[in-house]
Amino acid sequence: MAVATATEQCGRKVMMNATAAAKSPAANGTTASQWEQFQKVSCIYECSHRGTCVEGECQCEAGYGASDCSVDITEPPRTFGLKEDGVCDVTSRTCNVSHMLTEHIVQNGFSNCRTRSFEIDYNNSVTYGEALPQALEVESIAEGVCSLPAAPLVMSASNTVARGYLVSVSNDGKAYSDESAVVIFNSSCQECDVANNVVTCRFVSQACKSGDVCVSSGHPHPLDSCHVCSDGQWVPSTAFDGELPTG
Repeated sequence: MAVATATEQCGRKVMMNATAAAKSPAANGTTASQWEQFQKVSCIYECSHRGTCVEGECQCEAGYGASDCSVDITEPPRTFGLKEDGVCDVTSRTCNVSHMLTEHIVQNGFSNCRTRSFEIDYNNSVTYGEALPQALEVESIAEGVCSLPAAPLVMSASNTVARGYLVSVSNDGKAYSDESAVVIFNSSCQECDVANNVVTCRFVSQACKSGDVCVSSGHPHPLDSCHVCSDGQWVPSTAFDGELPTG
C-alpha cells in the first residue's frame, strides 16, 4: 500500500510540474515528456498487486479484471436493477437493449448477459422460458448494456398480455448476478409496472395484443383472420357477436 501511495504522489507531482510536460529524449531514443514517460512505467494502484504493469496498462492475473485488476471476475457482480425502473414502452423506443446498473462489471472475453424470457397472461400469471446468453457492452464499471432478443412473430391468437425478460450479468460467463425484470408493453392499450422484481400489467382499453401490437375490440387478429378481439379477449370469428369493421 505504501508503494502505491508513493507512486500516486509522485505521479501527481510530475503531472503538476510544468516542465514535466516538455518533450525530452527518452532512454529508448524517442521523444517524450516526463509525464508520458511516467505513464509508461506506472499503472493505477500498482495493478492491485494482481497483475503486471506493461507500458502503463495492467495485464491482470487469471481470475481478475478491470483497469487496476481489482475485480474478482469469478464473483457475481453486484447489481442495482435496471434503468427506467425495468419498463420499456414500445411506443417510445425500440426495446432491444436493457441497461443494468451494477458494480464492478468488466469487459473481457468471458463477460456476458443472460436473459430468461417470460410472458404474462390476462390473469397476471407468468410463464418462463429458458435462460440464454446475450451480448454485453460495458458502458462503465457501473453500467452494462444487455441485448434483448427480438419480439417473436405471433401467428395466432394467444392469451399473452405482455412479455419481458429476467436479466443478469456475469464477468466470467459462469457466476451471474441476481436477476432483474424488464417488461415490454404497449402504452396505447395497457399499463405495466415492476415493483421488487414483480411485474403486473393491465389493459386500459378493451383491446387485445398480438405480439407488441394493440388491436382494438371488434378487429380481427392481424395474422389470424379466424380470431377477433372481443372486449379484451381473442375469440373465434364464428363466435363473435358483433359487427366487424370494414375498410
